[in-house]
Amino acid sequence: MQRGSALAAWNTEYRHTLLEQRWLAIQANGFLDIAAIRPAGSSISNTFDNQNTKAFGGIGILIIHKFIHSAILRIDYGFSLKKPKQRGLVFGIGQFFELQQIVRRNKVGLF
Repeated sequence: MQRGSALAAWNTEYRHTLLEQRWLAIQANGFLDIAAIRPAGSSISNTFDNQNTKAFGGIGILIIHKFIHSAILRIDYGFSLKKPKQRGLVFGIGQFFELQQIVRRNKVGLF
């Protein structure tokens, strides 16, 4: 896991509904995550150096239970746009439209 003293992150996601019923929805998604992590103790000008930036894309499936708040099961497959051998599967519960998405992917080796 990479640690630092500053983080800039950008995430975008496209969702397409595959199935929608009264109590359930299944969606496919494609995403792009970009982050810059400043190493602890380094200058702020180092934040966006090539070795400190990460870029990942991926696809996933969301299973949404409509009657239970935040009951979303997510399965994502992500891969590095800079280092193709860095890739992995992420399982999650709830929305990932925040910095948590990058942090959670980081814990399974995508960063």
